[in-house]
Amino acid sequence: MLLNADVISGEVRETTFFDQGTGAPKPQWVVNMTVLDVDTDEKYDVQITEGFPLLEELKERKRQGEHVDVLRDLASQLEAQLPPRHTPMQLQVLKLRGKQVAFLKLVCRVVAVGATV
Repeated sequence: MLLNADVISGEVRETTFFDQGTGAPKPQWVVNMTVLDVDTDEKYDVQITEGFPLLEELKERKRQGEHVDVLRDLASQLEAQLPPRHTPMQLQVLKLRGKQVAFLKLVCRVVAVGATV
């Protein structure tokens, strides 16, 4: 499903999980955005899993075992490059995440980002 969206807000959030075997912290970064469906005026919380070049670089460097400070710097750069408010975007909805309707999050990939006016 394609979603024609208007950006309301966006952030790159860091979460820390712990390795069950070693107990070592394992930080992860997630791009969360709040968007408005321009066709229905519904507001959605979305998690972007692909489509931003810096997000792809962040995931690749994490796989390569890059130091956490370098990864945090990349995450900061990614957040600075997120589209500003009222930017049109086209998102492909990959799946729904959540157990209750009130807490659903759309997992999406970026298809296109429009120009800001």
